[in-house]
Amino acid sequence: MKKCLLALALGAIACARPASSLKTFPQLVAGSDVTCRLREGAAWCWSTGQPLRQLAPKGIRQVVLAGGATCVLDEVSHVQCLFDQTWQPVQVLEGASRIAGSERCVVGMHGGVGCTRLVCGLVEGRVRCQVESGHPQAMSAPRVWDWPALESVRDLTVVGTRICALQDRDVRCRQWPDDSAEVRQEPGLHKPRAFLPSTTPLCVREANRTVACWGYDTSEVLLGRGGWGARGTNHGVRRPPLVRTAQSIVSGRGFACVLDADGGVTCGGQNEQGQLGRPPDPIMHPMTPIAIDPAIEIAAGSTHVCVLHTEGTVRCWGSEERTERP
Repeated sequence: MKKCLLALALGAIACARPASSLKTFPQLVAGSDVTCRLREGAAWCWSTGQPLRQLAPKGIRQVVLAGGATCVLDEVSHVQCLFDQTWQPVQVLEGASRIAGSERCVVGMHGGVGCTRLVCGLVEGRVRCQVESGHPQAMSAPRVWDWPALESVRDLTVVGTRICALQDRDVRCRQWPDDSAEVRQEPGLHKPRAFLPSTTPLCVREANRTVACWGYDTSEVLLGRGGWGARGTNHGVRRPPLVRTAQSIVSGRGFACVLDADGGVTCGGQNEQGQLGRPPDPIMHPMTPIAIDPAIEIAAGSTHVCVLHTEGTVRCWGSEERTERP
């Protein structure tokens, strides 16, 4: 970014963006109960039982939902997050080409809740994060964490407190905050090019356009088996037919959905809130196509799913059943 600003100051007609910024940003994102639609530099968000509202910042390129915070990256590479009705700049991510974020909460032995929120970005090819921890409504002062000795990163994703970075030919993941933990280089990937918009499992598109997935706590029904994966199970790299040509893969609380190359949506798993596009029931369902018009993007919260259709309409089902056209 600094090189771009210098080139523009010297009168250069064009300035190439970093490779990571060439990846298309999602137009539709969802958190536990929040959904946001990005369109022409503006973002509209809504939550369960609440009306549609437009976010204040202008010129938005990317929206990320990290637990209780809504973060945006704008056209001049400023990052700011909305928490408790207040927009706060994230100075440590100034100049980022893309951002990612997540929040993980656990319940302690005495019933107290402790959360860790990570908002990370690619700044000049390196991974940098702002970290907050504590009670969801009373986070600690932000800290800065840099991934040491890791350069030329093309893409990144954050799931829980797990940070994964994609370089030219491999993917490396590490668990925050243990800097002494081994950095895992995922084996079995064939020239990964970009992370898919997904939650769990982690998925990349490879050089031959095949999709490969792996990770912890992944859905066995999504990966071609009959049930939901045991918690803590680390599945190796897989390329089951269902996800081999997927555009996006999303998951929520006990369910998963795939958006295929033709715009079709297939979902499976738990359906207690109707998140599989059928009347609610307590049954574990296999992956089954949903009868809807072709979609171009998909997003999932804890118990709801939303899709973006070609004409701009957003349709949601599950615990958040509504249709919006921001």
